[in-house]
Amino acid sequence: MPTSRAHASRLAQSRHADIFIWWPSTPLSELIACFNSSVVGPVTAGTLLRWVNMLAGLGGASVMQVGRVSLRRMAPFQYYPDPLEAVSSSEALETGDYGCFYLDRGSFIVRRLPFNGSYHVVSLETRKIAFEATRTPGGLESLARYDIPAPFRDEVSKRDGVKCIFTRYTAMDNDPVDVHWIYPPGMARYITTLSAERPFFPRTEGFQNPDNLMSVRDDIYKLWHVNAFSVDVDDGNRIRIFDETAKHAGLPAHLEVNPKGSASHNFFREHFRHTLCVHFIGGDIQTDYDPQTVNSYLVENGLDEEGTLDDFDPSDEIFQTIIGREVLECVIAEKLRRRCEDTDDTDDGYYFE
Repeated sequence: MPTSRAHASRLAQSRHADIFIWWPSTPLSELIACFNSSVVGPVTAGTLLRWVNMLAGLGGASVMQVGRVSLRRMAPFQYYPDPLEAVSSSEALETGDYGCFYLDRGSFIVRRLPFNGSYHVVSLETRKIAFEATRTPGGLESLARYDIPAPFRDEVSKRDGVKCIFTRYTAMDNDPVDVHWIYPPGMARYITTLSAERPFFPRTEGFQNPDNLMSVRDDIYKLWHVNAFSVDVDDGNRIRIFDETAKHAGLPAHLEVNPKGSASHNFFREHFRHTLCVHFIGGDIQTDYDPQTVNSYLVENGLDEEGTLDDFDPSDEIFQTIIGREVLECVIAEKLRRRCEDTDDTDDGYYFE
């Protein structure tokens, strides 16, 4: 598993991430996604590009390819992914670092939301709890839209036969089957993936629809509502687990029965997008240590003036912090680079003809 500081953000560590996705098509590269392959399962290069595209409409497999990369430190906590070799669309990603490269290397597309390191998306459950705590007008309206109209409930109960669409159970001890929203209508106004391609604009009213309802065992819905798992309808209704809490819930590999078929696909996609925002995107170390934070540290310790880092004592306590060690490693690397350049300038050397 990768262990360099480039992989050591709090978010990446909380996920126990071992696959890291970089965006090299802008001057300042960033880690845009990371995940734990033992939880999420095999992800091919083609699937990765489809996920990225469904979140931000960045082009997908027709204009992009995935490649293995090696990381080059550019500055404290700033890395650039140098390309190694391309990964075929059908090849599953192994642990390590990858970049999403445009086939036309001259392409320059700014990362869009939600691919922004400073932007944080929380689970549906976390947002609902926040609404219940703050009691703002907008939050109260969103909570009210969790209510399911009686005619909708009756229609869906009859349609699904009061069976959980995931487990096919009718009930379990203390976990009855009930009708729940696939993507809660009250959450539509907070969707962050507005640059993604959709057949419709995500307005609240469009989600107030019986096709956006499913019969689910209550304990399974709790996992659904915290975005611990979701359904990738564009991969044969594959059930993707993104959090350890869902690994032992008895979920099948695929959603075998989708009562409304394609009529509910857009709602499942919306939940899948939200789940990717919570458990897939993000993880860049600069969200923890941005350039301003690093510069402030240097100023506070009198290391911001030119030449103050030329003669340093590695044992000094200011170099024992994470920022201090990163700055020290950058200084040492720069000194080595300059020494190599000086050696090259004075060495007659041998040349291949």
